[in-house]
Amino acid sequence: GIGTIINVMKVEIPFSKKIFGKQLFIGSGLLSVMGTSFTFLPIYEIAIQSMKADGISGEEAYGKLLGTSMLCACLEIVFSLLPGKYIR
Repeated sequence: GIGTIINVMKVEIPFSKKIFGKQLFIGSGLLSVMGTSFTFLPIYEIAIQSMKADGISGEEAYGKLLGTSMLCACLEIVFSLLPGKYIR
């Protein structure tokens, strides 16, 4: 789908060389099949059930898990911009 097209295109991020000292790209430029993983769903179901047992509404529990996922996605983006020597 769209994720695969973006990954294959390897688009340069404008001004990344000035900001980070190296040219950064969106996508790897390699052909690979990307898909959605649903392995997190059983964990979400158990967590939501646990929060509901503690008196939190289902909508609020889902919102908390969605917010946590969004925050972790941003953290992955930050890690992808760090030089390899700092990640090791």
